[in-house]
Amino acid sequence: MRAAFLRALPLRSQHIQIRLLQTAAEAASTVSYTRGLFLGVNNAERAFPYPKVSVEEQETLQLLVTSVAKYFENVDSKQIDEKKKIPDETLNELKELGLFGLQIEEQWMD
Repeated sequence: MRAAFLRALPLRSQHIQIRLLQTAAEAASTVSYTRGLFLGVNNAERAFPYPKVSVEEQETLQLLVTSVAKYFENVDSKQIDEKKKIPDETLNELKELGLFGLQIEEQWMD
């Protein structure tokens, strides 16, 4: 799309447009993640710079993400939205997956 836009401009305007895009990209690389989004650049490395996650933790997280994604393939989210209540069965299964322990201290789980 950008290439089509540039072809429609006179040559001088193309050079100006290219320079503006380069300037915006350079500026976006030095600003916060959110500001970069407004400038049209995704600075993903700025989104979550901390904490550094060890390889072992990454593997554990990947297992968790995979199991949760698989679980939610069978959850009827439309029904939950319509009833405006998460069924007790779903909450119990989320507990079994260990998801409550991620945000809810163990003392509140029973």
